[in-house]
Amino acid sequence: MEEVKDRVFRSETVRLDGKLFLDCSFQDCVLTFGGERSEWENTTFSHCRIVLDGHANNTVQVLQGLGFNISAPSEQHPLLDPKGPVQ
Repeated sequence: MEEVKDRVFRSETVRLDGKLFLDCSFQDCVLTFGGERSEWENTTFSHCRIVLDGHANNTVQVLQGLGFNISAPSEQHPLLDPKGPVQ
């Protein structure tokens, strides 16, 4: 796995596949992911979008074919709210 350390990505398209991101920051980036293992530690993401292709996109299509609703995350989604679920 390729190690990427102490990088700040701003307004870039970054491929995640096969990389370990250590102490990195992503701001306003487009993240592409095809399904290959990737990891991050002490890394932050702010206002990023993800594009799934290859095997990752195939997985989404299989899930949709099985009836799962795959949608973009929203700020109101309780599991994505950093304050936790609304009670």
